[in-house]
Amino acid sequence: MKGFDHEAVMTPWANDDRALWKGVLDSVPPIFASFLNEPAFRMADTTFCIWREQGDTEWHVGEIDFPGEPEEDPDGSAWMLSLLDGNPASYKEWAEEYYERPVSLSAIQRIYRHEPLSDALAKELNPETNWEQLVADATQIGYPVAQVKVH
Repeated sequence: MKGFDHEAVMTPWANDDRALWKGVLDSVPPIFASFLNEPAFRMADTTFCIWREQGDTEWHVGEIDFPGEPEEDPDGSAWMLSLLDGNPASYKEWAEEYYERPVSLSAIQRIYRHEPLSDALAKELNPETNWEQLVADATQIGYPVAQVKVH
């Protein structure tokens, strides 16, 4: 996973040569090398990179000499990844701010528990959901979809 905070202390935009901060991508395992060369990912715009190979028990980052104190979030990862804290309430807070409307905590909790998606659950999250398209998207990413009962 790569991230880019253009306002972070470690942004390449702060350098005349736009060089990445030393160590950010230097230790990425060879299995991910193709991603480092993928133009769509714009790796030149990177302030942090984390990875986890199959079988790993934790996430990894490169050997980086971070500027300042870690709590200062020099690469922008703390605030950019804060939504991934595993707490449905964090997502609810973000979603309500982003979508500018109330979002059901109960529905979010069911999604976090990986409960099968139903039309009712989808509509609870977004009343304007296109069910057929959502089923196609969920199937593509392997998210479980509830069986529709035919009478």
